[in-house]
Formats: sequence, C-alpha cells, structure tokens
Amino acid sequence: SRVSTDAFSQCITDSLDVALEEVEHAMLDPRVAKFGPTVTSRVFLHFLSEMDCTLESVEQRIFDTISSHLGHRGSDVIKL
Repeated sequence: SRVSTDAFSQCITDSLDVALEEVEHAMLDPRVAKFGPTVTSRVFLHFLSEMDCTLESVEQRIFDTISSHLGHRGSDVIKL
C-alpha cells in the first residue's frame, strides 16, 4: 500500500516513541541493568511501503522528523 509523506512522518514519530519506551523498559530490567553503563542501545526502524517521492526527500523527511522528535523528547532520551 502507498503511504503519504505526512503519514510517513507520523509513522516515524510513533515508531520512535515505541522504540524509546522499549529501551527504557530494557534498561530497567535487572538482567540488563547489571551490566551498568557498558550496555549500549541502538534503535533500528524498518519501513516497507511504496511512496511517490525520491530517496533524497525520504532521507530529508526522516532527518527532519527525528530532529523535531528529539527536540520534543530530548530530556527523555538523555535519561537513557
């Protein structure tokens, strides 16, 4: 199915919220916490949808959306 660029941005935002919550839950897990600050986390987002736009515009949309999202949730991200 096709995705509009606006819906794509919202999908990225929703996925980042879920991913950050999962990282937070993992850090609270005693099995993970016992390793202390040596544990690092990476968040990978996978999307597979048709979009009528160039790769450059998708890349820019992702960059802009993540930058905006981190601006709003920066204090939560720093805690992780």
